[in-house]
Amino acid sequence: TQPGQPVETSEAGEPVSPERLSIEKLEIWRDPETFSVTFQFGLKNIHPEGKRIKGYTFIVLKPEEGSQEPLRSSPWTPLKDGKPTLFKRGQYFSIARFKFVRGIFPDMERIELFKTATVYVYSGTGSLLVEQVYDLDKIFRS
Repeated sequence: TQPGQPVETSEAGEPVSPERLSIEKLEIWRDPETFSVTFQFGLKNIHPEGKRIKGYTFIVLKPEEGSQEPLRSSPWTPLKDGKPTLFKRGQYFSIARFKFVRGIFPDMERIELFKTATVYVYSGTGSLLVEQVYDLDKIFRS
């Protein structure tokens, strides 16, 4: 952390660092019946003492370079420089060990217009804990 910046802490007052959370098995797939795209990933608490971590998650889809397609966020939130601006609009979580996070991009038929999916995990107070980028070609399940 930078001098003068608050240090994120867990319920027990312990500092929380990005190394204490991992994103696992992100998958994304099309649901033709509802004209939407669904995603799922595992959120794993890798704190050595298993301290509970709370926060909010988002996935942001970014299109190919030069595309007219806008960025898409699930859950929806305004974005600044591609990142969510209202962290409390994210999908809330509280984990001791592991949790599956699922969500939907409604009214989206053409997932192939997007190149990457970025998972953002924020703490309960809005600190960015994890930002992990995935190539959609590698996580898309047809």
